[in-house]
Formats: sequence, structure tokens, C-alpha cells
Amino acid sequence: MKEIGKDETLFNLLKSDIRILDALVKRINIFTIKREAHDGYDEYEELCIEVDFHDASYKGSKLMLRFLGIREFSFYHRYDHTFRYVENYTLLKHDDLYYLCIDPEDEWSPLISENDQDFILFESFEGYFVEV
Repeated sequence: MKEIGKDETLFNLLKSDIRILDALVKRINIFTIKREAHDGYDEYEELCIEVDFHDASYKGSKLMLRFLGIREFSFYHRYDHTFRYVENYTLLKHDDLYYLCIDPEDEWSPLISENDQDFILFESFEGYFVEV
């Protein structure tokens, strides 16, 4: 697994060099991890979401994005609803948070829409390439 960036660096890469358009969502992991509190003494459990994308912009690699500091997320699936194929997406910076939506109402809007589906609102994220 090769780290490709975090937070602002990853945000910029996903806006330019690395594209998830036309990729397939192969796996979504939702779990908790132990984190150290800011005072250095206490640990706490934090929600973490990992999404694996296949056939992203780099052929032969799987792109895995790990999201931390989850504020809100929603994934929806129904048998006649196209979920796995990323036909369009939105990646925004909203105040001190990031927002990724793989089923936006309007992919060109600079705003978060209440009609967006399949989204994550989060504080920080990491990206990795994994050879397939």
C-alpha cells in the first residue's frame, strides 16, 4: 500500500491528477478506531470509513480513501439504483471540513445540496494506492 497524500494535498490531487470518475466502488468499510485525545492522556473511539475504488485514473491500482472525523455520512442502495459506478462526483472544502459525494444533485455546484446522496462530510482523509 502506497500513501499518496493527506488532507489538503490529497484534496488537490483528487481535483487534478487522480480522478474517481468512472471508477467502481468495490468496498465500503465502516468501523471505529482508537484515537488519542488532544491532551495526550485519554483515548476515544472515532468512526472511520474506508472506500475502495477500482479502475480509478491509475490502471492496475486500487485507490483506497480513508475518512476520519466523520460528521455525517449517507449511503443508499436499492436493486434498481446504480450505486457502484461513479458517474459524477463532488469534492468540496466546506469551512474546516471536506465533503465527498458520489451521487450529487449537481456536480458543478460549489454548495452541498440536501438532495445529494452517497456522501461523507469529514475532518480529514488519507489516500493510498494498492496494487491489484
